[in-house]
Amino acid sequence: MDTSRRKSLGMTLLEVMASVAIASFGLVALATMQMSLVRSSAESRTQSVAIALAKEKLEQLRSFETSLHYIAIDSEAAESIDREGVTYSRTTTVSRYIYDTGTSKFVAAANKTSDMGAKDFKQVRVTVTWTDAQGATQSVSLEDVIDGLSPSDSAKLLAATADSSPRTVQVKILDPAADDMVIPMALSSDVESAATNPKPNVVRGENTVETSFDVITYSGLNSDDGTRVAQARVETLMVGCTCDYGAASATKAKRPTYWNGTRYTVPIDAEYTAPAGVAAAYTAQQSDKCTLCCRNHHDPVGTEGATFSPQRVTKTSGKVSAAHPHYASKDALEAVTSGIYKESCRLIRVDGIWSVAADLSNDYFALLATGDGTTAETPVPDSTSVLGSPAITGGAVARYQDFVIDYLDGRFVDPAPSKGTEQTTYNAVGDPYALARGEKYVLDEPSAIEIKLVDAGGKWLHSRGLYVDYLEDDAVDAITSAKATSACQASAEAKSTCILKLLPFTTINLTELADWSPTSGPLAVTNNDFSASRSASDPVRGNVTSNAKAEMLGVIVSTFARKSNSGLLDLAFDAISPADATTTPDTQAFNVRDGLPTDIGSELFWVLLTMPTDFAGTPQVSYITGAQASKGCSASGSGTGVYKQSCNVSNGSPSAGLGVANTMAVLLNGYNKSRSTTDTKALGFSCTYGGGDTSTGWPTISPDGKAYPVNVCPNYNITSATNKTKGETASKITVSNDGLGAESALINFTNLDANDEVVVEFAANPTSTLVNRPASCYYTCNKGENKGACKGNSADVTLHFAEPATCP
Repeated sequence: MDTSRRKSLGMTLLEVMASVAIASFGLVALATMQMSLVRSSAESRTQSVAIALAKEKLEQLRSFETSLHYIAIDSEAAESIDREGVTYSRTTTVSRYIYDTGTSKFVAAANKTSDMGAKDFKQVRVTVTWTDAQGATQSVSLEDVIDGLSPSDSAKLLAATADSSPRTVQVKILDPAADDMVIPMALSSDVESAATNPKPNVVRGENTVETSFDVITYSGLNSDDGTRVAQARVETLMVGCTCDYGAASATKAKRPTYWNGTRYTVPIDAEYTAPAGVAAAYTAQQSDKCTLCCRNHHDPVGTEGATFSPQRVTKTSGKVSAAHPHYASKDALEAVTSGIYKESCRLIRVDGIWSVAADLSNDYFALLATGDGTTAETPVPDSTSVLGSPAITGGAVARYQDFVIDYLDGRFVDPAPSKGTEQTTYNAVGDPYALARGEKYVLDEPSAIEIKLVDAGGKWLHSRGLYVDYLEDDAVDAITSAKATSACQASAEAKSTCILKLLPFTTINLTELADWSPTSGPLAVTNNDFSASRSASDPVRGNVTSNAKAEMLGVIVSTFARKSNSGLLDLAFDAISPADATTTPDTQAFNVRDGLPTDIGSELFWVLLTMPTDFAGTPQVSYITGAQASKGCSASGSGTGVYKQSCNVSNGSPSAGLGVANTMAVLLNGYNKSRSTTDTKALGFSCTYGGGDTSTGWPTISPDGKAYPVNVCPNYNITSATNKTKGETASKITVSNDGLGAESALINFTNLDANDEVVVEFAANPTSTLVNRPASCYYTCNKGENKGACKGNSADVTLHFAEPATCP
C-alpha cells in the first residue's frame, strides 16, 4: 500500500502578495485612463453645448417674421446661460452693410436699426465663452450673414424660381481687395485668396500680445457691387507667451491642427499630459490663449504624425527623436527643460474652436514699391508702374502677384519627384529672392528714392511676407493624387489651378510688424509700438522722414522680420530663442538732397520731466508744429524721477515752428502708467482651504501680514510747465482722459525757440490713486492633507491670492 502523500496545489503568501501588487498596478492604470477619458469627454461636451448655443442664437435671429423685426437686429451684451452645471456667456455682435449707389458697392453703416431705404445685409457673429476645468477661458464663435428678406418670403421666392439645379448657401463678404494694403492671389480665373491686414490687439492693459488676421478664399470676381462669395475662411491668431514647465497640469495635451490638402484638421488628443502651463506671474500680461499655447506646443520624443515645429524637430522612422527646444530668452545659450521659457504660437479656429497650429514659415520677406513705384509718396503699394521683362502693367502689385504664383509653380506644380521623395522635394524652399529680383519681376525697384533735406511728411515703405506651411503626408498625397488626374494634365494652366488650391500659403502685409532702422538721426524711419499708436490712421512704421543739414547720397534704411511665429507679433514680444532671433533683412537706399535748409523753424529743443519717486515707466513725449500731426521725441538721459527728451523738429517752416509765436506745443502720454507690486495691508477676509482633501473641518487662515500682489493705478497731476530758458510758463494745458491710463496732456507755449528747455513737474494725487487688491485667497498645506499642521498663520501653509483687477 502506498502511504505517500501527494502535495497540495495552492499559492504561497508571497505569490498572493505579488499577484495583488500586479493587479493593483493594472487597476491604477485603468483608473488613470478612465479619468482621462472622462475629462476628454467632458471637454468635448462643453464645446458641443457652446456651439449649440451659438447656433441657437443665429437661428433665432434668422427667423424674424417682418422687416421691422429684421431692422431691430442689433448687437447684444453678454448673457449668462447655465447648462449642465457650466455657466456660458453668449455675446452677439452685428455689423450692417448698405448698398451705396454712388460707388455701386456695399459699405459699412453705423446705423444698424433704422430703415435706410436701400439694399442691405447684416453680418452677425455669436461668441460663447466658458471656463474649463483647469480655470482657463475657452470660446467658440459662429458667423453668418442675414439679409432683409424674411424666411417666409425667401421660401416663396425659391418656389417661384425653382429649377433642377442644386441650391447652396452663399456667404457674401466685402471684397478683401478693396483694402489697398491687401494683395490677393489668383487661384483660378474666378477664385482668389487673400490675407486681411494683421491687426495687433491690445488685450491686457497696455500690452499688445495678440495679432489677428483671416485668410479668405473667395469667388465672384466679376461682381460690381463690392461683394464677393466666400468659399473658405481661416481665422488666425498669433500669441506670444511666457510658459512654465512647473505649471503643468494633468490635462491631456492636443496635437497640432495642420493643412491636409483641403482644410486645417481637427486636433487629435496627445498620448501624454501637458508638459507645461502658463507662468503664473505673467498671467495678467498675456493673452488668455496662452493656456492653449503653453499646454500644447510640444513635440516630445516618440511622437508620431504631424508636429508643431516640423523644421525644428528630428524624426527617425516617422517618430520624433529630438524634440524642438525651448529657451528662457533669445539670449540664452542653452535650451531648458524646466522652469520658465518663451513661446509663440499660431492658433486657427477649427470648427469654432481655437486650436494651436503648426508653425508658420516666411519664405520671402522683402520691401514692395509704394506710391507710383518711384517717389513713395503714399503707403499704398504701387499699382501703376510698368516694369519687368516682358513688361508687366499694374505696378509692383501685379509683378508681386505673378512672382508668387511663379514661385509656387516652380516649387509645387512643376516638379515630378520620385516616390518617397515627395515630402522632401515640396518642403525645400529654394531661392525666391533670385526670382523676385531678376529681370522678369525686378521687385527690388526702385534702386533709390529721392527725399528732400527737410521732409516732415516723408516717404513710405511697405514690407510683405510670403508664408507657406510645411506639408505633412496628407497634403503631399493630395498633390500627388491631383497630378495624376486627367483634368490636371490637360494643360500647364489646368495643372497650376489644380495644385494651387491644395496649398496652404498666403502673403501678409508686415509693415506694422517688422522692425525698422535707423529710428533717429538726419534720416529716420518710424518704428512705433502699435500699443502706443492705436489712434493713428496711417501705418505706425515705415515712414521715412528727413531733417538733414547737408546732402547725403545712398543712405540706407533697413527692415527686419523673424521667420516664424514671433515675426507676426508686435514690439511687445521679442524672439523666443537664439535661432528665432535671426532676422531676414531688406534695405532701401535714399538720396537726400534739395529742399529748404534746416534753420527755418527746425532745430532741437529739450523737455525735462520731473516725476514723483514712486513713478514706474517711461513717459512718451511728442511735439506738435502748428496743425501738423505729433512727432515723437527721443530719450536723451534720465535719473531718479527725471526724464529728459530731445525733440528734433523736422517739420518747421517760417509760418509754424521753432521761433514762430504760438505754433509749438508739447504732448505728453503714458505718465499714468500702472505698476504691479506687493502689499501687506489687512485685506479684511480670511483664506479658505483649497487643497485636495474634500472633507470638512479645515480652518480658515488670516492673510494679515503676508505679502500679496496689487495693481497700483496712479493719477499724476501737472503742477508746473515752464520754458526754463525764457522763464515763461505754458500758455495753456489741456488734459484728456483724466485719471485713466490713457491720460494725455497738451502743453502750449507762446514762445519756443531752438535749444530751449521745457520743464514739466508732476505730483501724485493720493486721493484719486487706486490700489487694486485681491478679492479672495485660498491656502494649501505644505505637510500633506494634515489639518492639525495647518492651524493659524504657521509656516506650514502656502497662501494663493486671486489676481487683482487691472487698472482703467
